[in-house]
Amino acid sequence: MLPATADAAAALPDLATGWTGLAALAAFLLACALMLVSAALELRRSKAMMLAAGVIWLFVALAYAAHGDTHGAGAAMRTSLVEMSELFLFVLVLMTYGNAMEERGLFAVLRAQLLTVSTSLRVQYWLIGLTAFSIAPLIGDLTTAMAMTSLVLASAGGDRRFAGVACINVVVAANAGGACSPFGDLTTLLAWQRGTVDLYALFELSFPAFVAWLVPAAIMSRSLPASVASAPREPPKLERGALVVMVFLALTIAMAAVAHELLHLPAVVGMMTGLALLAMWGYALKRRELRSHHAEDADFAATALDLDRVLREEARTRRAPLDLYVEVQRADWDTLLYCYGAVLCVGGLSALGYVTLVSDLVHGASAEATETATFALASGAVDNLLGMLFALEMAPEMGADQMLFTTLAFGIGGSLFSIGSAAGILAMRRAPEVYTFRAHLRWTWAIALGYAAGLGVHALMNGTGGA
Repeated sequence: MLPATADAAAALPDLATGWTGLAALAAFLLACALMLVSAALELRRSKAMMLAAGVIWLFVALAYAAHGDTHGAGAAMRTSLVEMSELFLFVLVLMTYGNAMEERGLFAVLRAQLLTVSTSLRVQYWLIGLTAFSIAPLIGDLTTAMAMTSLVLASAGGDRRFAGVACINVVVAANAGGACSPFGDLTTLLAWQRGTVDLYALFELSFPAFVAWLVPAAIMSRSLPASVASAPREPPKLERGALVVMVFLALTIAMAAVAHELLHLPAVVGMMTGLALLAMWGYALKRRELRSHHAEDADFAATALDLDRVLREEARTRRAPLDLYVEVQRADWDTLLYCYGAVLCVGGLSALGYVTLVSDLVHGASAEATETATFALASGAVDNLLGMLFALEMAPEMGADQMLFTTLAFGIGGSLFSIGSAAGILAMRRAPEVYTFRAHLRWTWAIALGYAAGLGVHALMNGTGGA
């Protein structure tokens, strides 16, 4: 639990049972219920969670004021806002880099390269899953789901059976790979930002996470058709500056790691510095293109009407390559605003003492592996980010192995249902015709086997069962 929130809740221990506490809890449960049926209602989950956050903190303020504390609620909320802003900006930078890579043609070239290996849909299924698992730790499960889902749809060639199973494979692989890195998943990022897991220790999760993907991937592959992948009509090519974007992404990740691990600064400082580098590179590309057009149109400029020349220059400016603000607009704002709502909702419930009550109910005096796994399993039905927020707030003292076990459990637990992770939500929006809640539910049993296998491998590797 965050210090300011914990102290406030301890000073006013009876808030959870008052009418304000019960009303706040009801608002949160209603938001969770709306999230469960968000696909059917075609309602973005961020809307319900943001509304619940505002209502919850209203009741927190009323509860504190009723006990004579007129400043405690504000202090507790500011603590949650600091954590939310770091999470928000960190993820925004990763999304922007992902959009820039897509705009520069990197993902299109990646798909073409995969097709050069084999045009068999079965081989493509494995290549896409392995690629998703490999790149998710670097560019995030959200960006990975975006790129790989588009790749699946392009390769499927109208084969709905392949597209549906391959999209599930992408979501499971992206969540599993993302669990191995703070840059890969919101749940892992939260644990890393709070200092509860070490950056290098997260690499230990790679093999258990790989098993958690491999088991359901192997089971689902048996249902694949023996068809041929659809090839692009024209081989795609990289746009100017694409490789520089990749270099800047690597540099951004390195700066974030150095800021957090060596300088003891928030990692978001490195991320935002990397975003500035991307912005300056976009400006350089724009100036280079404008100079190129000026050279090409030297003869035209000497003979054409001034009005025509002005209109041409304005059109080129609007088509400027790698415009940072355009890429920021293309970010998944539903996920970003949902992060705001989720962090503030859990912070508000913590300020009212509910997190302590849940901790006593789930853990008692200690955190056992079976309890953590069960809680992560249950949270996958709603959202693994919410589950991780609660786990970090309420967890009793844990050893390093226990915290890694918890991080792995929530990272791969979000794959159990399509709505359990941000990657699943994004994939449903990208491929609504083939990847649905019901389609994912058909294979939940296979994903659960992978979940159990991954946690079991981690327990065997550490010898203590994560307890």
